[in-house]
Amino acid sequence: MIAGLLLVGPASAAKVIDKHTQTVYSSTFGYGTLSFTTYKINSKYIKVMLNIRYKNGKSGKMTLDFKKISSKKIKVIGTYRTAWGNGKYTYIEKTRWSVSKYYTNDARYELRDLSS
Repeated sequence: MIAGLLLVGPASAAKVIDKHTQTVYSSTFGYGTLSFTTYKINSKYIKVMLNIRYKNGKSGKMTLDFKKISSKKIKVIGTYRTAWGNGKYTYIEKTRWSVSKYYTNDARYELRDLSS
């Protein structure tokens, strides 16, 4: 059983805490759909899986990891694989909030405001 959970990945043992789908527009690709699902892995780790699909066939995936690394810092790691480029970025957010509170009060609204 444990080996099966390890093979599938951490998101399979997690609780879904948020889902959202919206229409987006890009001047390069036109209209498309952006959807994301947020998983709470534990009290110090939240993972967001984003998918975007444009009507012209272009698509991409992105993963955001929010990890509490100290009492005053949250590490945000973004990894993306798209038809128009791949990459990874990392930054540190200085806050005393828990990862859940940071996601609920800040990151969730930024994700819902994405236009493309």
